[in-house]
Amino acid sequence: MNLVRWVLVPFLLFIINSDLAAGTRQFNLGNWGSLELEVPEGWKVNIQGQEAEGGPAIRIEPGQDIQLILFVTPLPLSEAAKDGESSVERTVNQAIREASKVAVEKKLQVHELKGKESRGRYFSATDRTVNQPNRTDFKYMDQGAATVGRLIMTFTVLTNEKSGPTRTQALAIVRSARYVSP
Repeated sequence: MNLVRWVLVPFLLFIINSDLAAGTRQFNLGNWGSLELEVPEGWKVNIQGQEAEGGPAIRIEPGQDIQLILFVTPLPLSEAAKDGESSVERTVNQAIREASKVAVEKKLQVHELKGKESRGRYFSATDRTVNQPNRTDFKYMDQGAATVGRLIMTFTVLTNEKSGPTRTQALAIVRSARYVSP
């Protein structure tokens, strides 16, 4: 999987301009096609490289002074994944096991995520280790995975808002995902 990330980052770096207006943003993934996301006006899009703590990802943030970051990492579905659903389930279950170690919630509920082309699952968690939330230490998280075309994309929303329109918008960006064949 790390090899795939090393290959995807250079493609992503050529495609993105962080100051584009709202609308469809396309991320060229080379031989695997492209991922399109609908990004609201004023939101900033950047590519986080391999050297970043969480590895390579598309990093999306609201332009206003709201403490929220959405990370999206598109990867090609393996040839062994017949429908992608099992890959999504495995990915989300693994993330739940890790998040449960620091979550306030005793049981993390899985929610469905459905867009026109994307299908996935995610969960929400509250980090009990965060006492002083700030721009780099987030209290709340939505995390999951979804398939879109020949891709699986993992995503994480980190925020200090328990709920609200910006958190909802971040999940809407994930739901908007479309796959474009090469």
